Amino acid sequence: PKVEEAAPAPPPSRPAAPVVTVAPSETERQFLAREDALYYWSQDWYSRDGLINYLMSVGYTYDEAVYGTDSLGSSWYYDAELAAQEFISVYYYSRLGLIVALEVEGFTTDQATFGVDELNQDWYEEAYGAAVEYIGSNGYTQQEAYDQLIDDGFTQAEAEYGSYWAAQELSLIHI
Repeated sequence: PKVEEAAPAPPPSRPAAPVVTVAPSETERQFLAREDALYYWSQDWYSRDGLINYLMSVGYTYDEAVYGTDSLGSSWYYDAELAAQEFISVYYYSRLGLIVALEVEGFTTDQATFGVDELNQDWYEEAYGAAVEYIGSNGYTQQEAYDQLIDDGFTQAEAEYGSYWAAQELSLIHI
């Protein structure tokens, strides 16, 4: 008999304002790193690694950047969702392609997957939009668009749908 695993608990929601933890022996540089981490985090989405790297790029040591970033107490799942929303608003992605893009930005696989799945995106429509770009703007054939969609991480069904309907629509425009 198959033993079913319990579903993991959903990640916690991002608080309206993070609960910043302060060590009693906080140095001035740690204080500044904590304040800057909070400021930058409140302005845009970041992965934990992304924020650490950003703080280091503006002059903090690795230890100071980690201190400032970890003082936020963020789960980073909500940030992955915000990043996914931003990415999908400017480019067509497959589910897998978007997860990989978030991982490149420093999100863990769990965080990236959560962020992408929270979008409730229609991946068939994403494939269609990408195929319209490939056929209409780049001059791809239907088969070339299909092949590119597969390379982009779309499922076979999504790639078939996207390339077929994009080719059909674009052929009607050019009659």
